Amino acid sequence: RAFVRETGADGLGGGYVSDRRLRRSAELLKACAAAHGRDTVSVVDVAAVLPHVLWDTAEEAAALAEWVEDNALPDGGAEQLRFLLESVRSRAAAEAAVWAVV
Repeated sequence: RAFVRETGADGLGGGYVSDRRLRRSAELLKACAAAHGRDTVSVVDVAAVLPHVLWDTAEEAAALAEWVEDNALPDGGAEQLRFLLESVRSRAAAEAAVWAVV
């Protein structure tokens, strides 16, 4: 809610996120953690889920992703997360290429 309160729909603050949306977002965070074999939600789950569920317009999506990066991730966490995701993507692409040959 802090992001929406700070930026709002017009970028000036005073936005709103319903309790229902917050509850569903929390359920998605728990599901993300469970899908990765964890019992608790981590900042990785927050970075992976929240930028995709709490916005109403495309303009808010970019601002929300930046806010999560600045406020939810530890210092340097965004760069570490990008590196990790890029490594996973390149490994998946390499394995897909191997299986395409077989």
